[in-house]
Amino acid sequence: MFWKTQINCFSTIDKSIQERIFDPFFTTKPRGQGTGMGLSVVHGIVKRHGGHIQVASRLNQGTSFRIILPVYTGAKLNIDAPVPIMGGSQRILFIDDEKDVVDVWERIFTSLGYQVTATESPRNAMDLFQQAPEKFDVIITDLDMPEINGLSLIRAFKDIRPDIRIIVHSGIKTREYEQGAADLGITCFLQKPASIEKMTQSLQK
Repeated sequence: MFWKTQINCFSTIDKSIQERIFDPFFTTKPRGQGTGMGLSVVHGIVKRHGGHIQVASRLNQGTSFRIILPVYTGAKLNIDAPVPIMGGSQRILFIDDEKDVVDVWERIFTSLGYQVTATESPRNAMDLFQQAPEKFDVIITDLDMPEINGLSLIRAFKDIRPDIRIIVHSGIKTREYEQGAADLGITCFLQKPASIEKMTQSLQK
């Protein structure tokens, strides 16, 4: 037995992006005006409860979202147990050239107890690290950034402090980048956008 509800809105969603609207950080709003996390959070909640979301959109007719959830009848539901989101106290240096991504992860890490220094600028990150390399326990960085190539940035961090732990969080996952990161001693490569569960699990390793 399933429970269904439908939500309608007047805006139309182009077919070319319908498959991406539930992706974390995906947004069509201007830079700085949206985090791209709203539908992703809703989708995650529904999926964790064994449900589904269906979207239908037609030009000049609007968009409808149908949420389907199993009705609890007392029987044990076949639902995967959610992966725990673990907090911590590590001191994180987070680098990504997209402001919305920086803002979202800064709030997430802070809410979970981590001490985070977040920046959109690789050069600023390097300055911060050079000034006080002992201030950080782990660095989380993107690879495809305009100021400094991510691998060059990692190499510079390692030159200053070889033992610093670095997690790569990038949408680019080519063999060249993976091998380059591995050659620099990077063992944790998260495909962007990573879930909160995967990110916090990586921090605990």
